Amino acid sequence: MIYFQDRYAEDESLPKIDESQDWKLLKSAQNETHTILQFSRPYKTCDDSYDLEITNDTIRLIYAFGYNDPKSINDIKIHKHNQRGTKNELLINHEKLEDPKEDDLQYYDFTVKNVYFVSLFS
Repeated sequence: MIYFQDRYAEDESLPKIDESQDWKLLKSAQNETHTILQFSRPYKTCDDSYDLEITNDTIRLIYAFGYNDPKSINDIKIHKHNQRGTKNELLINHEKLEDPKEDDLQYYDFTVKNVYFVSLFS
């Protein structure tokens, strides 16, 4: 089961659920070694409180994941992340802001060595 939410963090505490759910999960898949999420979000949302506008500037991506899947959407409260980090990226690098085409999409692989997988699926 994939749990996907638009959240924001004000400090190092549990990220809060954003009232304006602007991130949309397009596809998801999981196998013995990978979890793959494809998602989208408008460049500019009407949520000026918590969503940054995606521009031609570098943005810091923050990620965190654990070795075990949460058992429910509420399990994030107690679920600890085994890996986390940041990556500075240009999400777009052109002057015109338009919907991306398939060739414009960027893909990132986060690889962790020596991970043990326990399947929650039968």
